[in-house]
Amino acid sequence: MPPTPDRRSVPWPTLLVAVIAWSAHFLFFRSFGLYEDDYFVVGRQLAWTWPQAWAWLIATVRDLPQGRPIGFLIAHVLPFSCFQLGGIHALPVLYLAASAIVVLNALLAHRLLSIVYGPSFGLLGALVFTLYPADTSHPFLTHLLVMQPSLTLVLLALLAYVRRRRVLAYVLAAGSLLTYESGVLAFFAAPLLSATWEAGIVRRFVRHLAVLLAIVAAVLALRVAVGEGRAADLKGSDQGTRWSHVPAHVLQALWTGPQVSLAAFAKRPVRAAREAADPNVGLGVAAAFAAIFAVLAPAARFAAGVAARRVLLRAGLTGFLMLVGGYAFEFSGYHFPPVYEVGRMTAVHMGATLGAAILVASLLSLPWTAARGRAARLALMALTTLYLASLFGFQLVVQRGFVRVAELQREYWWRIVGLVPDLAADTVVILMGSEPSRDEFIGTSSWADTWVLAFLFHDAAGRSPFLVGGRVPLRRGAPEAGFDESLLEAREGRLWWSSAVPPWVRIDRQAPLPEGKVVVLERRGSGWKRRKGSITFHGVDIVLRPRRRGSILRLVPGPLHDLLLAPAAGDGRAP
Repeated sequence: MPPTPDRRSVPWPTLLVAVIAWSAHFLFFRSFGLYEDDYFVVGRQLAWTWPQAWAWLIATVRDLPQGRPIGFLIAHVLPFSCFQLGGIHALPVLYLAASAIVVLNALLAHRLLSIVYGPSFGLLGALVFTLYPADTSHPFLTHLLVMQPSLTLVLLALLAYVRRRRVLAYVLAAGSLLTYESGVLAFFAAPLLSATWEAGIVRRFVRHLAVLLAIVAAVLALRVAVGEGRAADLKGSDQGTRWSHVPAHVLQALWTGPQVSLAAFAKRPVRAAREAADPNVGLGVAAAFAAIFAVLAPAARFAAGVAARRVLLRAGLTGFLMLVGGYAFEFSGYHFPPVYEVGRMTAVHMGATLGAAILVASLLSLPWTAARGRAARLALMALTTLYLASLFGFQLVVQRGFVRVAELQREYWWRIVGLVPDLAADTVVILMGSEPSRDEFIGTSSWADTWVLAFLFHDAAGRSPFLVGGRVPLRRGAPEAGFDESLLEAREGRLWWSSAVPPWVRIDRQAPLPEGKVVVLERRGSGWKRRKGSITFHGVDIVLRPRRRGSILRLVPGPLHDLLLAPAAGDGRAP
């Protein structure tokens, strides 16, 4: 078994797990912004009043959005509460509050694995858990606030289960299912989470599966009954995944997902090594190495022999089953197949987090059971610590990407707004082309740009300009593309928005495109240009809004203005 810390050092592993969990994902939180889905899920709370917040809460409980009412309640109530402290300037406060969820999850994993497999395995497993390299979406607020609480509830459910508080465990598991579905999958292996497998475990496991499948069926039936959209998709719509396709998709997800997840444990340390020249990464790896080694080294005691290896083999098998089972719900839409290695969609690997942590921790522990002599022990400890420190370094690389994109977004919106100084509340801005992604971990532009402009400016009556185009996914499974002519249709010599416009695009669907109030921005080479004259769609010419010399933007700054358009210190720019 791994080294068991002396009782006098028990507080240090807990502190180490908390510090590593927070600094790995939020060390640069003050430089984070909002990204992609954040503008729709989180950003709207900037303009909410208390009555609007209450009305949304009631609607969430009634309609079960995406079957995840608990997740969406957290993702809306927490931002709204933080933004009451200072609008967008309270964004660092929101990140601090949200980071507590990640730290709590790491501490719960530490507690759970310590109870089941001992304190040293608990420490090692918790560190692997919080440094899990396949999911790079931890700093992404939408996923952080919806998905991480699902892990919180399933960890609490597993703690209740191993303490034989079974009714509470199943209630918490149901809560995880209503927060984000894939979080609950680790709970399927709950009866196996033990250092020893007693007689009757097969019968107990079958009974456990029956209860849990009944809970899943009840939740799915509830979602269908209230008409929740994603459950309805499975009935056979063109956009959804048909029920008949689900078994094959599940099997493919169970095969491909674990391969991507385990490969990340080999690839990410290499990436961290390539980035070590960056002082943030290099110093971070060194600091993590020193901290982890300092906790493990002083009172290391090694268990050896067949009995210790059997415990680790049971742990490894349990982790493997959790890892594979963690992909059982990744069978539809953009989630299938779960092969993402970078970007926000790596969240498809979230359900496998605990299983991967247990499996990798058991593999890292096995060599320790055969170590003999002080030199061999120190060498193994140093190698294990270096490996964990390299995973920490990779998470710093991810953070650096989010910081970079926050600045790239500001540059992007400065360019867009700079081309429309005559912007008015009734202006329709069409983006022909899209801003390229310049960082692998999160996008500079996204489908949510249509909502960004709505919160950058408004007139005295609260009306905002419209924006269509950019990175718009026109159909499920297709790559995001720029504006497409199918979004329009010609009727009686006028251009109207067609039914192909996704429901989340912010437009006036009851009126034709206004003559003289449409602005077209085209992506040319490395920049954006404003088109002059007119443009033709479906044989209909529409006169574009002429750019007036000396125009001054007369709209009022909206709640996102200071995040994306406020000049930096010493910068005299003012849109």
